[in-house]
Amino acid sequence: MPPVHRHQLPNGLTVLVIVDHRLPVVCSTIWYRVGTRDEPKNQTGIAHFLEHMMFKGTPRFPKGRIDAISLQRGGNNNAFTSYDCTGYYFTFAADRWDVALDIEADRMRHLNLDPAEFEAERQVVLEELTMGEDHPWEFLRRNVRALAYSRHPYRHPIIGWPEDVAALTVEQMRAFHQRHYQPGNAVLVVAGDLKPTDTFRRIEDRFGPIPGRPTPLAVLSPDGPPEGRVRFAASRPVHVSRLYIAFHAPSVRHRGIYAAHLLSYILGEGKTSRLYRRLVEGDRTATSAAIHFEDMLDPALLGVAVQLKSGVAPAVVETAVFEELDRLRTDGVTPLELARARRQLTADTVFDQEDVSSLAINYGMYECIAGYRYYEQFLERARRIRAVDILAAAREILNPAACVVGCLEESRGVSVGTEEESVDEPLELPDLRQGYRLPATPAVTRVVAGRCTGSGPAVRLPIESHRLANGLTVLVCPQRHIPAVLLGGVVQVGSREDRPGAEGLAHLVAGMLDEGTPAHDYRHIAELVDGLGGTLETFSNRESSGLILKLLKTDFTTGLDLLDELLNESHFPSDRLELSRSQLLTHVAALDDRPDYVGSREFNRVVFHGTALAHPVHGWPDTIRSFSRAQLRRFHRRHYTPANTIVLVAGDVDPARALREVAARWRKRPAGIRPPRPIISVKRQLRRVERTVMVADKEQLHIFLGHLGIARSCPEFYPLLLLDIILGGGPGFTSRIPRKLRDEMGLAYTTYATITATAGIDPGRFLAYIATSPRHRNAAVRGILDEIRAVREQRVSRAELQAAKDYLTGSFVFNFENMGLIVNYMLTAWMHGLGVDYSERFPALVEAVTAADVQAAARAHLDPDHVTIVEVRPKSRTGKLRARDN
Repeated sequence: MPPVHRHQLPNGLTVLVIVDHRLPVVCSTIWYRVGTRDEPKNQTGIAHFLEHMMFKGTPRFPKGRIDAISLQRGGNNNAFTSYDCTGYYFTFAADRWDVALDIEADRMRHLNLDPAEFEAERQVVLEELTMGEDHPWEFLRRNVRALAYSRHPYRHPIIGWPEDVAALTVEQMRAFHQRHYQPGNAVLVVAGDLKPTDTFRRIEDRFGPIPGRPTPLAVLSPDGPPEGRVRFAASRPVHVSRLYIAFHAPSVRHRGIYAAHLLSYILGEGKTSRLYRRLVEGDRTATSAAIHFEDMLDPALLGVAVQLKSGVAPAVVETAVFEELDRLRTDGVTPLELARARRQLTADTVFDQEDVSSLAINYGMYECIAGYRYYEQFLERARRIRAVDILAAAREILNPAACVVGCLEESRGVSVGTEEESVDEPLELPDLRQGYRLPATPAVTRVVAGRCTGSGPAVRLPIESHRLANGLTVLVCPQRHIPAVLLGGVVQVGSREDRPGAEGLAHLVAGMLDEGTPAHDYRHIAELVDGLGGTLETFSNRESSGLILKLLKTDFTTGLDLLDELLNESHFPSDRLELSRSQLLTHVAALDDRPDYVGSREFNRVVFHGTALAHPVHGWPDTIRSFSRAQLRRFHRRHYTPANTIVLVAGDVDPARALREVAARWRKRPAGIRPPRPIISVKRQLRRVERTVMVADKEQLHIFLGHLGIARSCPEFYPLLLLDIILGGGPGFTSRIPRKLRDEMGLAYTTYATITATAGIDPGRFLAYIATSPRHRNAAVRGILDEIRAVREQRVSRAELQAAKDYLTGSFVFNFENMGLIVNYMLTAWMHGLGVDYSERFPALVEAVTAADVQAAARAHLDPDHVTIVEVRPKSRTGKLRARDN
C-alpha cells in the first residue's frame, strides 16, 4: 500500500493524502457520508438528484464554469451516489490540481439551487431513471432489492422512485444539502504526485474557515431476511431469460465479512467457480453465472445472477442453483478452492492499486463506511479465514428458505422489427482515400523515461520494440509501481477480414483460444489462470483479435508459456465449439434486449452497406450456426502466425529479460504470412436516409444520426479530434450538443457526438447519439443538426479552440494510468505507424491546428443534409408506436 497521511481539521473534515509519484497526476475526491440510507420518507432519489445539482454551480463558479475549468486544464470530473455515501472527483495534471479544492469548498457552502435549473435537471434524472428501466438486469435487480428489504432504505433504488423524484422540491433539497454537506460529514482524499505538507496547507486554506459540526452516523434497525422464498416475475418481453437470487449478507462492520467475500469468489469468480462449472460447463443451461456482493454500512445482499441459454426453463436453473448452494452448505469448501480464492483476492487487491483514481476512490469510500484501515488490512485478515469459517458463512447466508428469486423469462415471438425503406444509390467517396497511408513499420527504438514540457504533461514511456527474424513484433514497457504484469497477444485480423457468408468467424476463433490445445484441455487452462489469481480475456474487434493475461509478477514466465500455447496451438475441440456456439447465440439474442445496441447495429448496416464493415463483430445467427471446426482451424493457421502477431508486455518486468523470454518461445516458430490489409472502399447514400426500428415495451427513444466517418490516417485527423471536443465529446457539458440538449433543454441523460472514436484502418462513422423521450424526437434531431451546421458555417472562437487544445494535451497523460491503457497505447501507435514516441509529439500536433483547419475539416467531413437517421422506437404491447409530439 502507498504512504497515507491522515489529518482532521478542527471543523471535523477528515483528510487523507496518498503519495504516488508514478505519473504527474493528482486525483482529488470529496465524500459525504450520505446516500440512499439517509433519505427522508417520500424523498427517495434526493441524494442522487443533489449530486446532479452540485454541477449547476455557485455564484463564484456559475453554471458551466466547473466543466469549463476541467476542459481548460485538461482534467476530468464526475460524481456518483451509493446507498451509503456520495462522492465527487477531479483528476488533473499535478501542476494544476488544486482548483478542485476551490470548487469543492465553494459548493459545500454556496450551492446554487435555481428553481428553473432544478426543473430542467429533474427531467434529466427522470430520463436516467427510464433508461435504467429499459435495461433488463437493472430492472430485475431493482425489483428484487425492493422485495429483499421490508423497511430498510436499501430497498429503494439509488435514483429514487419516479413519483418521489417528480414531487421533490427545491426547499427539500436545500435542507438536505445544508444538513449533510458540511465538513463534519465529509472526507477529502487527494492522491497522486504531491507533497503532504504542502497539500495539507492548501486544504486548510480552503476548508478551514467553513464551520462544521459533528454528524453522528444514523443507526438504522436492520431488516431480517424475508420469511420464505419470495418471488418476483416480470411479464415484459425479453429475448433471453435472466435469474437473480438475493440473500441477506453481512455488513462491512460484521466479523463475517471476510468469509463472505471468499465465499463469493468460490461461488462465482472465474471458470472454476462452483456455479460456472455446474450451470455453464456441466448442465449447459446458462451462458454466465456471477455473484454480486459489495461492502455496505448495513447488512447487504449477496446476489446470484444467471443468464440462461435460449429455450431453457428458469425453474430448471433455479433448482440447479439451490442444489449447488445446498452442496456447499453441507460439504463445505475444498482446500484447493480456499487456496484459489485467497490467491484471486490477493491479485485483485494488487490490481486495485494500479492508478491514483482507484486509490483515491477506494480509500475515500472505505474511510466513509469503515475507516481506511479496513481497506488496508482486508487482505491480511481475509487470509486468516479457514474453510470452517466459509462453511459457517454459507450456512448463515445461503438460506433457501429466506431469499428473493427474481426472473425475467424469455418471451416467445419477441422480435426486433425494422421499417423497410429503399436505400438511395450510393456515391463513391474517393476523396476520403486521398492522403491515407498504410501503417508504417516502426524501427527498433529505445526511449528514455522522463517528462516533457508543453501545454500538457506529455509522458515519455520507456518502450522497447523488437522484431524477431520470423516477423513477430514485441513491445515492452516496464511499470514497476505494483507487482503485476499484463501480457497481450494481438493478431492483426478482425471482423473486417470476415468473408461474405462467414461473418463472425474471426470473433469465434478468438473466443475459443482458451478452449483447449493438444497439450491441455479447457479445464487445465481455467484452473491454471484462476489458481494464479489472474485474469484471461479473449477479444476480437474490427481490426484485431487475441487475448490478454493479467497476473502477479511472480507468474510472468508461466503467463508467457500460456500466451504462446494458446495463440499458436489452440485446436478448437468439437464439443467446445458446440458449447461456444450456443453461448454466443444466446449472447447475440440478449443484445436485442438493448435498444442502444440494436440502433448502433442498424446504423452500421446502413452506413457501411455492402462492405465487410456492415456486420456486427460477432456475426449473424445464421453464420454462427454454420461454422465448422475445419473453418476455424484454417482461419487460425492462416492468420495466427508470428509475422502477423504482436506480443505486448507492460508492468513490473525487466525489458531485456522480457525480450529474451518472448524470443525463447517464439523464435523457432515458422513465420507464416502477413496478409495484406488494403483499406476497405466505403460508399455513402446521396440523400438523407431514415430507418425506424421497433422494440417492444421500452420507454426511451434512441436516435443515431450521422454518416460515413474517417480513417485514422486521414490528414484532417487532428482538426477533427478537436472538433469532437467542441461538438460532442468534451468533459461534462462543455461540448455544444450535450450543453444544449442535456444541460439547457433537459432532453436526455446521455448524448454525444464523435467522428474520430471509430477511426481505424478503414473509415469509421460520424455519429451523434441521444436517448430521450419519444415526445422530444423532433427537438432532439433539430438540435443536433443545428449544431452540426453551425460548426460548419462559422469558425470556432479562439477561446473555444484553445480550451479544446488544453483539454486534449492536458488530459493526454491519463492514457498511461494503468497497464491496460499502456498496452492499448503501444498497440495503437504500432498499428497506425505513429511511432512509440508519439506521446512526445502529440501536444505539438494538436497545438498546430487553427480555427480555419477545424472549419475546413468540418465542411469536408460533416454533411448535415445527407445523414442517416436510425431511430429505435418503443412499441407498446398493443403494437402501436409510442407518440412523438414535438
